[in-house]
Amino acid sequence: MYAADQESADILEGQGVHVHRVLADAPAEIHRDAAHKMKHWMCLQALDEFGGYLWLDWDTVLLRGLDEAFWEWCNTGGTPKFLGIPNYWATVNCGVYFCPGSWRDRLARSFSSQVREPNDELLWRSVLPADVVERPEFWWNGQVENIWTESEFDRIGPSTYLAHVRSLDWAAAIRETSATQTKDGAARLDRAVGFLQ
Repeated sequence: MYAADQESADILEGQGVHVHRVLADAPAEIHRDAAHKMKHWMCLQALDEFGGYLWLDWDTVLLRGLDEAFWEWCNTGGTPKFLGIPNYWATVNCGVYFCPGSWRDRLARSFSSQVREPNDELLWRSVLPADVVERPEFWWNGQVENIWTESEFDRIGPSTYLAHVRSLDWAAAIRETSATQTKDGAARLDRAVGFLQ
């Protein structure tokens, strides 16, 4: 886990989360617009340190362990994987996304992009292909679902690993929905809940 500053690191560590690195050394430009660029900066550091990363926003629910099939999909096509949300204001949603090391230069280039407002989703869009919406290799294929209403729980399928949710109060119900999708659902649910504890 990365933290943007020592205060955030202290909060995370107080909740039992190991903070691998505090990124207080980000350039002044990043600190001037930390609300929008710090996440992007942290991701660039993760690419440099690990050669790729999976970003999970705080409002993401783990439904099953991230196995070999999940990572294989992440690396398919050598492209980032994003959430696509119908009628969302931006082309990509960065609630849950994967970025391979081969995109390091494009991610770095996005910092100098002129966007209508500072936002990591717009920074990403500035370096993606014009036809990204039509290209399936850039999107989660059921592995991650966005759930903004309780009526969308049925989007959870047997291949869903993560749910990006409007309310974490739904976590137990979403995990229950996930567990009913396959024969081994109960065992998957136990493993996912155990992983989080």
